[in-house]
Amino acid sequence: MSVWDNAWGQLNNLYTWGWAFGGAFYDVVSDTATLTDPQVVKALEWLADHYNRYVMTLAGKNPSFVRRFIDEDEVMITAHTEVIGEVLNFNPEIKLTLGIMPHEAGVGPENPAWVGGWRIVLVEGSQYTEEAWKLIRFLAADPVGTGVFGVTASQYPGYRYSNAYDQFKMDPIRGFFAQILEAAQRVRPVTTQSDVFTREIQALVRPVYAGEKSPQAALAEANRRINQALHDAR
Repeated sequence: MSVWDNAWGQLNNLYTWGWAFGGAFYDVVSDTATLTDPQVVKALEWLADHYNRYVMTLAGKNPSFVRRFIDEDEVMITAHTEVIGEVLNFNPEIKLTLGIMPHEAGVGPENPAWVGGWRIVLVEGSQYTEEAWKLIRFLAADPVGTGVFGVTASQYPGYRYSNAYDQFKMDPIRGFFAQILEAAQRVRPVTTQSDVFTREIQALVRPVYAGEKSPQAALAEANRRINQALHDAR
């Protein structure tokens, strides 16, 4: 499993494995970034070690980890429901086993899965703000609308009373993911400076993998810049 390239970009990858190691990236009470959490450092050290030991094994293979899994060049991947649909579409004979993310025993929750999501936005200057708002409300906060959107897109609505969940729970694959979602406790830091988190985390990984910075030093630098941005925004 190419753990350093298995979650749609280095931002998601560090969040995924940082939480699997029991780390924390943000303290909502104090509005403070915590990238120097020892478990986050440990996760990045582990990722860098795997990268340097195994990256050459991917030479000549598909750059997409999902496609490598479909081609059976990779035996395990992180995934969500849309990915399972893609895998079965291109390789219907593949033998699949689903399970929750691994985690470091005694640190953090037993289910380190995290929740992301898509946004529906209203374009500034729109002449149809009332109609657009009705559509957004229907797709994001209505039992029927979220059911239509969720089932069609194979996405789990953030609206807990969505009709989609009744249908998902009857499906052996989507129902399994529904159980994971019900116990999920992690989400990307929700702050006014989420773009700073994104930029700093994406930037810190490459020099670590290249051996130009230690995981601890890179995370400390990013943490300082994020906290400065959070402080300036208060």
